[in-house]
Amino acid sequence: MSMVHNTEPCFSEIMPANNLQTKAKSSYSVFFVDLLCCCWHYIVHRSEHMDESSRIKAPAVKRAAGIMKIVASATAPPTMSEISRALSLGKSTTHNILHTLEAVGWIDRSESGGYMPGASFLNLLHLQSGRQELVELSKPFLEELSSEFDLSVCMGTWEGNEVLIRAVARGAGGMKVSVEPGLALPFMTPAVGRAILLAVDPERREALVNGAKLPSFTERSITDSGEYLKEIALAEERGYAVDDEEYLRGVRAVAAPLILDGAPVGALWAVGFSLSMDDLRVGSAGEALVRATSLISRLAR
Repeated sequence: MSMVHNTEPCFSEIMPANNLQTKAKSSYSVFFVDLLCCCWHYIVHRSEHMDESSRIKAPAVKRAAGIMKIVASATAPPTMSEISRALSLGKSTTHNILHTLEAVGWIDRSESGGYMPGASFLNLLHLQSGRQELVELSKPFLEELSSEFDLSVCMGTWEGNEVLIRAVARGAGGMKVSVEPGLALPFMTPAVGRAILLAVDPERREALVNGAKLPSFTERSITDSGEYLKEIALAEERGYAVDDEEYLRGVRAVAAPLILDGAPVGALWAVGFSLSMDDLRVGSAGEALVRATSLISRLAR
């Protein structure tokens, strides 16, 4: 994280929920047309960003990706012979890869004998599209929250041991904590991790905390699992989690969980310098984040 230019903080009220909801729906309707194409690009075309040596090490993966691209983009289910010709592969190689893809549920046979996307592949596509939908729905909320509170406001998704920052808004002013999309934060990053964990059932929450080595980012970081769980309990009462210079010296953050289908999938959070984020401002931003995440979750259903 880095710093940019200076401006006075803004203490305006958060934009009314109905206006935010209208903006979010508009953003979603524009986005939905291209959603499946974007998700397909994410799942398959990542192989194109490998260097040549990486591709050579896994030729079967590259061939399988090529087959999936043909199957998913075809107007009619292609046959094995058509796939073999399109990729200049031998029929035995094509048959073996198709057999494996069918065994794991990535493709199915159509009534005509051709191949079409299978249930497992479509489930992965649905998972990724759901996360991308949340990103698009979140963007107008991030912009409004950043403008009203004069803070950097972020949206990230929970990806195992990390939280991947998907979108950021910084408002018109300066002297903010600068955060870039694509940055992966450790899951136990104080405000973000605790916000997500407050929405996890207590038994799993305790297992996750006790099974993790709590990192010491600064001298104020909580590294005792019992104390960490107490902080999550306090966050659960408020609906949002607070980081008081636990991740970066001189920086405070406040976060609320993003819920999809009843489970936490990420968080929205606001970040600013401690000198301009007193407890009143942190509380106001936290309550606004809770309202925003609640609306986003409802819109995503």
